[in-house]
Amino acid sequence: MSWRASWTIWIWISRKERSRNMTRKENIQDIYGLSPMQKGMLLNHAVDPTSSAYTEQFDFRIGGDVDPERMEWALNRLSERHEILRTVFSYRKTDEPRQVVLKSRPPEFTVIDLREEQAPEALVEQFKTEQRERGFDLSAEVLVRGALLRLADQKWSFVFTFHHILLDGWSLAPLFQELFGFYASATDVEQRAVPPYADYIRWLQKQDETLAVNYWQQYLDGYEKAVTLPASAATDSYAHATHRFQLPNELSAELSAFAQARNITVNTIFQTAWGVVLQKYNHTRDVVFGNVVSGRPTGLPGIEAMIGLFINTLPLRIRTEAGDSFATLCAKVHKANFDSFPYEYFPLYEIQSHSQLKNNLLNHVVAFENYPLADQLRELGSDQEGGLLIEQVNVFEQTNYDFHIVVNPGTDFVVNFTYNEHRYSKETMEALQRSLITLLTAASANPDQLVDQLALCSAEDRSLVLERFNDRRQDYPAEQTVDRVFRQVAAANPQKTALEWNDQSFTYAELDAWSDRIAQQLRAKGLGPNNTVGLFVPRCPEMVVGMLGILKTGASFVPLDMANTAERLQYMIGDAGVQVICTRSDLRVQLPQTLDCLHVDELKQSSSAEVTEAAHQAESQAYLMYTSGSSGQPKGCKITHRNILRLVFGPDFIDFGPHQVILQTGSPAFDASTFEVWGALLHGGKLVLVGEEDLLDAERLKAALVRHGVRSMWLTSPLFNRLCEEDPAMFASLESLIVGGDALSVRHIRKAQEQAPGLRVVNGYGPTENTTFSTTHLVTEADLSAERIPIGRPLANSSVYILDQGLQPLPVGAIGEICVGGDGVGLGYQNKPEQTARHFVADPFVPGGRLYRTGDLGRWLPDGTVDYIGRTDFQVKIRGYRVELGEIERALEKLPNIKEVTVQVKELGQDKQLCAYYTAETTVEVSEWRKILSAKLPQYMIPSFFILLDTMPLTLNGKIDQHALPDPASARQEARTPSRALNAVERSITDICASVLGVQSDDIALDDNFFEIGINSLNMITINNRLKAKFEKNIPLTAMFEHTSVARLAEYLESDAGDNSQAEAAQAEEVSKSRGVLVKTSALLRRREDNS
Repeated sequence: MSWRASWTIWIWISRKERSRNMTRKENIQDIYGLSPMQKGMLLNHAVDPTSSAYTEQFDFRIGGDVDPERMEWALNRLSERHEILRTVFSYRKTDEPRQVVLKSRPPEFTVIDLREEQAPEALVEQFKTEQRERGFDLSAEVLVRGALLRLADQKWSFVFTFHHILLDGWSLAPLFQELFGFYASATDVEQRAVPPYADYIRWLQKQDETLAVNYWQQYLDGYEKAVTLPASAATDSYAHATHRFQLPNELSAELSAFAQARNITVNTIFQTAWGVVLQKYNHTRDVVFGNVVSGRPTGLPGIEAMIGLFINTLPLRIRTEAGDSFATLCAKVHKANFDSFPYEYFPLYEIQSHSQLKNNLLNHVVAFENYPLADQLRELGSDQEGGLLIEQVNVFEQTNYDFHIVVNPGTDFVVNFTYNEHRYSKETMEALQRSLITLLTAASANPDQLVDQLALCSAEDRSLVLERFNDRRQDYPAEQTVDRVFRQVAAANPQKTALEWNDQSFTYAELDAWSDRIAQQLRAKGLGPNNTVGLFVPRCPEMVVGMLGILKTGASFVPLDMANTAERLQYMIGDAGVQVICTRSDLRVQLPQTLDCLHVDELKQSSSAEVTEAAHQAESQAYLMYTSGSSGQPKGCKITHRNILRLVFGPDFIDFGPHQVILQTGSPAFDASTFEVWGALLHGGKLVLVGEEDLLDAERLKAALVRHGVRSMWLTSPLFNRLCEEDPAMFASLESLIVGGDALSVRHIRKAQEQAPGLRVVNGYGPTENTTFSTTHLVTEADLSAERIPIGRPLANSSVYILDQGLQPLPVGAIGEICVGGDGVGLGYQNKPEQTARHFVADPFVPGGRLYRTGDLGRWLPDGTVDYIGRTDFQVKIRGYRVELGEIERALEKLPNIKEVTVQVKELGQDKQLCAYYTAETTVEVSEWRKILSAKLPQYMIPSFFILLDTMPLTLNGKIDQHALPDPASARQEARTPSRALNAVERSITDICASVLGVQSDDIALDDNFFEIGINSLNMITINNRLKAKFEKNIPLTAMFEHTSVARLAEYLESDAGDNSQAEAAQAEEVSKSRGVLVKTSALLRRREDNS
């Protein structure tokens, strides 16, 4: 018989006929329930029947002669012996999924001869890929496939592909041992009976679920925020990749010795170490990840010999307390594993449903394979007469997780990272490898070292983040003072215009002389170094000369915001020790009459004065600026002359110089004014001042920019957004626009640059304590497609570190506190030694240096820029979930028609609610926004209230005025769907959901999220089946997960999509049942259809 065929021929192997008679009643041997892991895998299949997740494949490379008929006979014999290999899963028409064991179900077997092909190895890989992508129909087809491919006369590949729902790793070694034993014997040798898998399922059904629920609820109580890993993209697509590495021999030995000395397992050490890595990557002391357990109950007779899927994935919580050593933490994890053992059988989906995070509880798993499966498989058949010579075993497995870890013990431990390369990069895997090895090395060397002191950075990573990313040193007048530099500039440019204000202008000589007269008067009042002088003026020329005059005395100025209440103003004056206030004569009435005031406007035209140089230094205090404090009282930040000079000398984000014209937009009491005033005046440039009425009006501001020839300006992000909405072309005359103070809006930047293609937009970040800017970033086109715009790199003569809670440096991608160092760090807080000690700390990386701990969270990006994540104290709790408001705002900014938005937490009665305040271009349907958001955010992160504003209220400093936002109880709002009579579809859905939950229909509201009222993933299948029967529609299960409330699901069922779902689902069902593998073959293809 000839089996020749051209490679170009496709052969369709139909499975429809093969499966048609398999599930006849007379062919059914047994029916029983599913194990916890089986339920999870079945759910994954039901939601996406075309997914290849949980498809596993072994490729045995065999040398010598192989008899295909003997191999097929051995595979059939194996199926006859183990009922799990003859199992299908029924779930489409039942409330509770069942597995059905068939009496006869021979596995699929294929033989292909590739000896005459030019690239047989490539064709084997192509065949394996096709087998995996083909997937399995769990309800209708054979779930085990064997294929024998001949590459050369003495070279074969035996490909064994199966669905993980049948078997776990513990079962594979004895299963393959039997398979190759059958092949070796070639006869039906009597075998010892194997206990059926059904025994295990029946054992499961006897367990007390109440005890398990109580245990897992208590175990996970208080866990509020899921951990993440550094992802390069958010995607639904999957591309399998593996990163494998081996621990050094010495480290493996040390870990084994550590485990033995502490009476714990090496598995516990790996779990603890990975937990600490996650903690440090997420800036938290509390993490949860999936832990794969064997699931074989020791009390069940014959359990060790059973073949099937026993493993289960459980949440493993690693919670570190301050003061915990690594050894202490290992002991805690060891005890937790021991305590959870009686409840290892409980399904993950049930555990998730009883947790606060529901399906977001965990996103990756870790498995420690105590059995050396690969080693056992390589030895199979080799010691038996007539056996096979197995030279190599290649294993492929894919879960429904984008990332999972498998640790293989041995003389040298081997770690496998399996990941979705569409989501995670190879570089991220390599970084995680370095972090894990670095931590394990340090912990094994000194297990009693505090967890906070353990570093993740390898020598390579440490050099990168501490040195390369912070190589910012350059020359500048670090030993000068601001007033001395100004004198030098004024002497070199006496007649050059230094300041423009409305229709007035002032030369450098005029400002120098005017400020001299102010300094003389202040000195006459006994003021000099170590004194503070108040400055109570708006944005005007008196502000500039007041600052200069005070600095020339050697004293420091205290900007007093004119918008302050009298009580707040009095507090700052007293706290700062202000004795004299520089103001204008027309403003004197706003200050207490008991204060000594100097009217600087009256010194404008008075006689000239000679002022001797003050005896102050670069490290002397230049100003004291108050910011809001957590205690309710403002706190004063002490900034030196060197701090200011570091800010304005050597920046690469703006071209300072005599040609530069800068518009001041910041209030004197806002630290942006430091950059604006001294950036212009210490370089011979021109400073432009405009009134508040010009600044907040787009038309007037645009005219002012053109009239004064302004080249650069700073705006807060909210003010920029508002002006951009009014007239995005208003920035066309600028060269540089620095925006900051809040997260930048990509939409508004794009809008402005479309009207001004040459405009350089710079993201400026920094706390007042580090003198205005710590980092800056020139926004690129690529940034406008990213999730967030980076805050950039440190300024010259500055440093930025991303540190963990123990102030250890973190590698690229890990989230930590942004700590800033270098010459911008101020002296501390006025009269607040405890807060100063807490926030201003010694720089552990620069001898004698100081750091400011910002309280902001960020992470290094691979290019050395910093990604700002949010505030450590801006996370709020909503219904038990920890929420970052900035993440919600970024999602809202991408909605159609939205102009500006801020999200706040408001207390309504006893509950906290998320409220979105927005301005819009046109009338919007908030219900449509909710649909869009539901695909991007968890339900608990979608605001309860959407409140439309005419304009976003701003403070004088251009930031959103949170106190001016209206109360949602009285504002225009779109809240929860009001009570009304349900239509027939809504009533049916509600009744079915209530019956599954065991509650009254009235307990379920139209907008209640299914998952939040107790419906779990497996309940969805039951509800889906009942809805199909009720409406006689083949409703896709995916629709249930996309439309997760009665109102939304009813709308779907009543829509055209719902009407078309029956035909679409029926078509998909037919394809699923009849689809085959398309096999390209060259020489020999033989398929046994016996018993089909």
